[in-house]
Amino acid sequence: MTGTELTFVYKNQTTRKFRADATEATMMISSLVNPPQGGQYRPLPGSLFPEKYPFDYSEQNSFTYFWLKYYISQRSFFAIAKRPIYVNYEVLCNAISTEIIDYSQAEIWQLQNDEMTLPEFEELLTLQNEYSVENFALRYYQL
Repeated sequence: MTGTELTFVYKNQTTRKFRADATEATMMISSLVNPPQGGQYRPLPGSLFPEKYPFDYSEQNSFTYFWLKYYISQRSFFAIAKRPIYVNYEVLCNAISTEIIDYSQAEIWQLQNDEMTLPEFEELLTLQNEYSVENFALRYYQL
C-alpha cells in the first residue's frame, strides 16, 4: 500500500495460477467510495466492513466468514475475511473508508526477515499485535 492504492493478495494463489488469474489486485483508494444510500436505494445486505477504527471486535466471531465492502454501486462489492493473516486493521479500515493516511509521523521498523524462520517471524508479528487474544487476556489479568 502506498497511501493512494491498496493491494489485495489472494490466499488461493495456486488455484488462481492454474486458471491464469491474477494472484493480487490493486485498487485506488479513491475508487472505494461507498455507493449511494438512503431514500430510493435498498439497504446494503450482508455483514458490512467496519467504517471506523477501532471497531467492535466481537463482530469477528459471528457466523459469517466475510465482511462485504460495497463500492461505486450497490452491485459492486468484494469480500474480506474477518480474520485475515498479517493485517493492520487501523490502516485497512482507514483505507477502505477512503480516509487519508499520513505516513509522515509513522514509526517504521526494518526487519531482516530473511534471517528469521517463519515461526519466529509470525511470533514477532503476534507480539506486536495489541488486539490479539493473548494480549487481551494479559491486560485482563493485569487489571
